[in-house]
Amino acid sequence: MSSNPTAAPCDSGQIAEHFIAPDHPGSCPPDNARCAGPITSNCTDDSVCAANEKCCLNQCTNKCVSANLVKPGSCPLAKCASQYSKNTCSNDYDCVGNEKCCPSCGNNCYPPGPE
Repeated sequence: MSSNPTAAPCDSGQIAEHFIAPDHPGSCPPDNARCAGPITSNCTDDSVCAANEKCCLNQCTNKCVSANLVKPGSCPLAKCASQYSKNTCSNDYDCVGNEKCCPSCGNNCYPPGPE
């Protein structure tokens, strides 16, 4: 992964690396574009993007795209022991570390289960 948004141009046939700026939550969506020419930049970091977007390398251009807000792993099966729902998260990046936002008595953070 490159932290430099102005990385050297891709060689013909090379799969582009993803640019991930640390400012906004989430990760860049997958992009398997093969760059044949120079990489252009419409953004330099997440600060110029909307709150739900990241500055990512996408189709050989650094640009603001919707962030992927899902962490690896799956939500564990949980049974609600209460009739009252409580939401402590709205997406995985509201949770600390590798915890995931899972539906159980509302949306709550849980350690991930296997994928």
